[in-house]
Parts: sequence; C-alpha cells; structure tokens
Amino acid sequence: MAQAVESDGRIAVVFYKGGEVKFSEECSLAADGEAIVLVEKTDAGIELSVADPVYSRKEINLKLSGAFFGKDGDGKVMKFEMPRGDMAGSTVVRFVGL
Repeated sequence: MAQAVESDGRIAVVFYKGGEVKFSEECSLAADGEAIVLVEKTDAGIELSVADPVYSRKEINLKLSGAFFGKDGDGKVMKFEMPRGDMAGSTVVRFVGL
C-alpha cells in the first residue's frame, strides 16, 4: 500500500509496506518495505531522497523502472543504508546520473 503525488518534476511516495507505484506503463517505483521517497528528475539525472518512517530499518531497497532513465528495460535497483541510533529516520540522498 502506498500514496503518491507528482508535481513540478517531483514525485513523492509514502510506502506503508513493500510494493510498487506505477506512474505509467513504462515508469514505476518499488520499495521492499516502509519508506518515504522523493524523486526529483533534472537534466543531469535523478536525485533520490529516502527516509525510514519506522526508525528501525537497516536498509531500504528501491527499484526505478527504465523509463526514469529515458529508456525501456528492467530498471535500476538501489540499496540505501539507513542511519541508526540518534540519526534513525534521517534522510539519505543519492544522485543518479543519466
């Protein structure tokens, strides 16, 4: 189960459990569990901001479909190591070039 919003080149998704959100036939975002994700597409690539809303996940795995990268295909799987201790729940940001 997830909720998503898209506006001005940004996509924000809250995953309440693992699943997939499709934005079109070629474009989707999947997570392996609870996650809050912000995807911002620029001319140079994609910036992903990921947070753990339950403050207990060691890692979050995301899969972006190939359409995010301007091509067809299976997409790209990325692992985000999440902050622990006092930093649990903090956002991890990664840039993926096109």
